[in-house]
Amino acid sequence: MAVRGARKGERWTWLALNGLLGIAAGLATAVWPGLTVIAFSYLIAAWALVSGTAMLISAFRVKPGHGRIWMVVGGVAGLALGVLIALAPFIGALVLTYWIGAHALVLGVALLVLAYRLYAKRTDHPHHLAAA
Repeated sequence: MAVRGARKGERWTWLALNGLLGIAAGLATAVWPGLTVIAFSYLIAAWALVSGTAMLISAFRVKPGHGRIWMVVGGVAGLALGVLIALAPFIGALVLTYWIGAHALVLGVALLVLAYRLYAKRTDHPHHLAAA
């Protein structure tokens, strides 16, 4: 796409940079596969810690009757996943699929219950729909 863009006189610099970075990442993965797995483990740990923290912060900004507890459950699940992977990245790399699956299951149930509770709150007060 970068070559085609350059031939047509279009912007191509970012496409070329993206392609070169992709090639570099692929080469680094081939040369240092163990380091790549550990880096991926830490990336997943960081994501889980950030998303778990964000969910906990959000939980205390909603009304208690709107499913706060389920947001706390989801946030704690995210934090637990992040801490487990950060503490044992080698083991985490081997069982990452199980930990992500467990996290997704707990988070999914928590969000479904939260969605149902929020929907029930909305349908309890149909006059809010007319005002929106």
